[in-house]
Formats: sequence, C-alpha cells, structure tokens
Amino acid sequence: MAKNNYGFDDIVEAQQGIFGRDAATIAGDSAMDNYQRPKLELTQDGLKIGLTCEGCGMDRHIIAEYAELISLKYGVPPQNSLPPLIQQGHRLVESLAQWGYDPEQQMWHPNIPCPGGCRWPLRPLITPGEINGSIKNALEKGFLAKDFHDRLANTIVQMKQRG
Repeated sequence: MAKNNYGFDDIVEAQQGIFGRDAATIAGDSAMDNYQRPKLELTQDGLKIGLTCEGCGMDRHIIAEYAELISLKYGVPPQNSLPPLIQQGHRLVESLAQWGYDPEQQMWHPNIPCPGGCRWPLRPLITPGEINGSIKNALEKGFLAKDFHDRLANTIVQMKQRG
C-alpha cells in the first residue's frame, strides 16, 4: 500500500484500512481478496487460472497441465517428478512451470513471469482441495484419461517413496 502523507498511517495500519478491519468483509470477502483470487476454469489442456497481473494490471491466464496437477496432488513439485519421465521420451506437458509451496497458507503456486513487458511474477495460490477437485472433475468430464492419471500417479508415488 502506498504511504500517504496525511498523518494517520499508524491508525490505518492498525485498523487495516480507514473503516476498520471488519467493514470490508460485512458483505463477504474484501475487494482486495476478490481482486487477488484467481478464476479457475477446467479445460481440455488443464486448469486455466485467470488472474490480474499486479505489475501491469492486465488480465492474464496460465494453464496448470494435468501432469503438473497430478504431481502436486501427491505433494511433489512437478519440476522434481516430471523431468526424468520427459527425458525417457514421455510427452507430459507443453511447458513445465517451476512450482513452490507456501507452508503458511498450505497452498501451491507456479513461479511464472507475466508474459507482457512487465515480467512481474504471477503466483496464484492453489489449494490442495482445488487440485483434487480439478482432477476429479477432469476425469468425470473426460478431459483426463483415467489410465493416464493412474499410471502417472503410481509413478510419482513410487518416486516419492524412493526419495
């Protein structure tokens, strides 16, 4: 938040805004939460995550591909589980993102720069429930083949057990 020179910064900070910490959530979530909340859409390519870049203000989207989601479902960052399989000739993803985990919020996030000129990091947070629900819905809609899911899941679980 930009610092204003009106002499009440300490009050604004303590109250989390000029109207107090509860005023923004009387009707539900605060405007900032709605602004930052990614919009999720299941597609044939994966989970489409729409968000607004905080650097340039443009609407952007990224696709978390199903192989990435399956890896995240089992608590393994895709950059750790998928490269050995890709090197063996398996075509699993169009573009492999680097994923991180926020232990405080218990959510995953891709580390992707904005494709526009600003290059601001796009880091939407995705819950394990959203990941599991997306995989379940993709299986039900036929976007994700069950045999592909099961084979990849088994491989990732075995890799995880081996350490």
